[in-house]
Amino acid sequence: MRVLAFALLCLVAIPQDQKEPVRTADITVRGLKTTDFPRIKKLAENVYSYEQIDPTKRVVTVNNLIVVTTDGVLIAESQGTVENVNRLVADVATLTPQPIKYVVIGSEHGDHVGGIEAFPKTVAFFASASSAPKLKRPAEAVTEQRKVLTMGGTEIDILNLGRAHTGGDLEVYLPREKILFMSEVFVNRVFPSMANGFPTEWIAALRKAEAMDASWYIPAHGFVDSAAVLREEERNYRLAIERVMSEAKRLHDSGVPVDQALERADFGPYAQWTRRENNAAGALQRVYMELEGKLPAAPASAQSIQGRWKLVAAEDLRADGTTARYPWGRHPVGSIVVEGTACYVQIMSSDTPSFSSATPPPVEQMKATLLSSYIAYSGTCAIDEAAGKVTLKVDAAWRPDYVGTEQIRFFRFDNGRLLFGPAPHSIRSGEDRLSRRLTLERVQ
Repeated sequence: MRVLAFALLCLVAIPQDQKEPVRTADITVRGLKTTDFPRIKKLAENVYSYEQIDPTKRVVTVNNLIVVTTDGVLIAESQGTVENVNRLVADVATLTPQPIKYVVIGSEHGDHVGGIEAFPKTVAFFASASSAPKLKRPAEAVTEQRKVLTMGGTEIDILNLGRAHTGGDLEVYLPREKILFMSEVFVNRVFPSMANGFPTEWIAALRKAEAMDASWYIPAHGFVDSAAVLREEERNYRLAIERVMSEAKRLHDSGVPVDQALERADFGPYAQWTRRENNAAGALQRVYMELEGKLPAAPASAQSIQGRWKLVAAEDLRADGTTARYPWGRHPVGSIVVEGTACYVQIMSSDTPSFSSATPPPVEQMKATLLSSYIAYSGTCAIDEAAGKVTLKVDAAWRPDYVGTEQIRFFRFDNGRLLFGPAPHSIRSGEDRLSRRLTLERVQ
């Protein structure tokens, strides 16, 4: 019997670091103390998460993403106090001698930006257009839905997945590593804090993030658990917001006054989440406001590929960004039209010679000239605005072999212009691999 008992004990005595973590955001529930923080976790080569104690919530972490490159360091999010930022800067110095070059502000709230002035004066900041004017340090306003930075060969995308927790939310994505830092769009096991949020748009932002199929979803608050746990908890967080919204709608439609909604709400499994007593009333009130049309409308300046675009340039670029050639001449003519799920692309050269009716060229020569100087195709398209990707199923084209194919194009915005083209380095020119870039302006 003793041998059997000892054997059973050995079977259940799993090392602490292999146990399933307690699903909570409260450090004390996990048996941790404030002195156990800050913590650094390696997510990929030269990519780290950083967990520090939130100065306002005490038992919850506030998190950063640290990206180290040969061209400097980018940090996603600040910290809430000067002391915490000073510690963050010092801890980064233990990882690399490279200087901190950029900080991306995902949330304008004090627990994320309260210590922003402590970063070195050489640091440049990025923030949303609505958040930038509110910061203590100058910041470049990110107006596009995807701004691409390349640092030492590492692509870093600053994303705007839509209004969520603050209305000025930004995220940071590393496409090679498939790591998405979500700022306060995703919080791990903290009851949704929605008092300043945009509930329906928040759900849409979370679904966009899920469609990206990232390997890591990093929250602004709560533990940076394993990739598998965070993937599950990101979806749980969306379900929690959906539960708040459905309860608020049920109570609102039943005529329950907003000041009585909390005592009648049933949050199901989410009622036990950390800080429910702090956040639930404000969350219900915000949904009431949305149902009654009292939330601010989305800014008209939000950039989208939807609409009509006029071609102003077409270039094939070398790897160093210089122009190798102009495939339709220096003054091409064309347009791209995106209306809902319908897409149309047309490009032609303005340098095509005129064919005289008096002395017409051979038919085959005319066909070859026109085929090489003109393209057009259309069809239904699936658009991922956050990833800057269009997947077009061609149902009509200038070339019959295009019909029935699936054409994938990528896009981003630069100072109001649309940059559009196939995958980088996909155009062959002898031994070279070129990147085709179309530059277009919106037709008002």
